[in-house]
Amino acid sequence: MKLTAMTYNIRSGRNMAGELNIAYAAQVIGELAPDLVSLNEVRARSADVGPVNQAQQLGELLGMEWRFGKSIPFMGGAYGNALLSRFPVISSEVVHIPDPRQTDGRHEHRTVFKNVLDVDGERLTLLGTHFGLSVTERIHAVATVLRLARETEGPLLLMGDLNAEPDQSELAPLFEVFTDCFDRAMLPKTYPASGPEIRIDYIMARGLTVKNALAFDSLNSDHLPLLCSLES
Repeated sequence: MKLTAMTYNIRSGRNMAGELNIAYAAQVIGELAPDLVSLNEVRARSADVGPVNQAQQLGELLGMEWRFGKSIPFMGGAYGNALLSRFPVISSEVVHIPDPRQTDGRHEHRTVFKNVLDVDGERLTLLGTHFGLSVTERIHAVATVLRLARETEGPLLLMGDLNAEPDQSELAPLFEVFTDCFDRAMLPKTYPASGPEIRIDYIMARGLTVKNALAFDSLNSDHLPLLCSLES
């Protein structure tokens, strides 16, 4: 199994100047040409983007299979995570992260978008997610991811905007199960794209070997995309 994976918070198609056009995200993805893309902050039929699904738009523009995973209703439509894939998608499931009773910050219901793919005859599971802004939300999210990892056989990817830096304690259990695609000595900062100060976006793997990884400079969102080449 060989593949190139990308994670990208697309800011719902808005660039750093706040201009809305899904072509901004498509340009970056097309230039990097990954096999798989996990997307955050994707909208479908909301009042600001109109009667379209941004995941579908990207899939059609890039010639990739697409799947959309709704996290919450939003502006008359939906908002969540998405997948783009050059490999056949076997199944897709939105897994809801339990909401904490109390939070220490702004709360938003979060999900894990689980997709099973056929990669040259082998099964690969991808968990795409966007963790919450509060520590208590992220603790619940980590517990959900770890449960899914225990239930999943074979190669596994965890990708997305985790809204926490690598040394924050709530993420520590993830590093006991997954390998970060980036060496701890060379962690890229990913946010904000105009002058990155923190690293909150991740590609993590289990059962796969990392060959190389990079962060791509772009102002087409407020996050930088990450790209990682892997093989089994």
